[in-house]
Order: sequence, then structure tokens, then C-alpha cells
Amino acid sequence: MLKGIFMEGKIKKETIGPLISFMEKSKTPWGIKDRESRFIYMNSAALHFGNLPKNFNPEGLFDSDFPAEWSELSTQFIEHDRLAEKTGDHIEIIQTHYFYGSKTLEPYLCEKFPIYNEIGECIGTANFSKKLKTASRLDLINNVSPSVIFTTPPNNMFTQKELEIIFFSINRLTAKEIAKRFNISHRTIENRLQVIYNKAGVNSVNGLTEFCISCGLNQYVPPNLLHKEIKII
Repeated sequence: MLKGIFMEGKIKKETIGPLISFMEKSKTPWGIKDRESRFIYMNSAALHFGNLPKNFNPEGLFDSDFPAEWSELSTQFIEHDRLAEKTGDHIEIIQTHYFYGSKTLEPYLCEKFPIYNEIGECIGTANFSKKLKTASRLDLINNVSPSVIFTTPPNNMFTQKELEIIFFSINRLTAKEIAKRFNISHRTIENRLQVIYNKAGVNSVNGLTEFCISCGLNQYVPPNLLHKEIKII
């Protein structure tokens, strides 16, 4: 499957050969992509996860090329490939779709890692997916369509606490409702929201929502909230 890519000299076999050997034996869905987000490898578990034929060859394909419904999320997948490469560390996203051929939308946690060659150059990304152990619905997110939610913010503009307030605010919780979750006064939340508005260059929740959509923060869920059993759609 990998002969063509190795012969082109883009990725040396000895660099990812041991990684592929590990993935082949794993029952967890694993995949490898190059720097352009073209697939280099998917193990059998990943083919099953993606509802693809056992003999399907993903080599050289982009997410959008796959004969599967989840290919409609390709743009978001590629954005997160770039984010993993940029940060130089693993990132986590929550992808919701009809995986394993299911007729029900289900959330899976996908972790992506940059891969480096022998001289420290990033040559692509590796990823694996696993079923979320949280409940299957997120009361605060009203979009039940296929989606990708991630737990790494797209920029460093806001503090962690501000990101949590933003999450609740754009999901239409009032300052008083947010204050109850943090066990602080609603005036404190209002003051922090004003700081957030100033950073974003807006003056209302609607403006903040539009700002978040423009930079991708509308897809962000603070990881500590997931740990507290916030439900994912």
C-alpha cells in the first residue's frame, strides 16, 4: 500500500515503519497523513471505523476523497492536522458522525500527533480515535448535525477561565447562570465578560458568537468541562 509514497522519497520507510507495525496489531483505529493531509496509512480498525471496505486503499487520498459520509468534515480535519503540526504537540478533537456505519450520531475522541523524521522535521501526523466515555448528548450545544469539536483552542488570545466563560456564554447561559457554575457572583462574570468583549473587539454576546465562529472558537469545548461530565452530541 505504501510503496508509491516511499518511492517518491517524501517519507522514508524506516521513519514510520515501526509505527505502522504497531498500528497494524492495534484494535484501535489509527491513521497516518503527510504534511498535505493525504493519507499514508490506515489500519484495519480505522477502515472499519470509517465504514470502508476491508481492502480499501486510502493511500494518497484526502479526507474529502473518501466514499463515506464523514468526508463532509474534511475541511475541519485538515485544519486540525495543521494545528497539531503548528503546536508540535498532540491535540484532541471530538468528532461526531455516523462511524462504524451507525445510524445514530455518536461522539469519538480523536487525538492527533505530529510525526518527525530523523533530523527533527515534521513530516505529517498520526491519529487515533476512541469512543467517548461521557454521555452522548451535550445540553449546551444545540447543533445535532455531524460536527467536529476540539479541546485545543485555536489561538492564545484568552485565558483558560475566559475560554470557559466564552463557552457558556455563546451557548446562551446568562451571567447569573454562569456564575452559579463557578460559584462566584454574577457581577464578577459580567466584569470578565467585558474583558472578553474588549479582547474580541465586540460589545455583545451576539458579537462574541460571530467572533467565535470566525476564528473557530465555536467548536471549542474546555477539556476540564468534559472531565466534569458535560455531555457531547
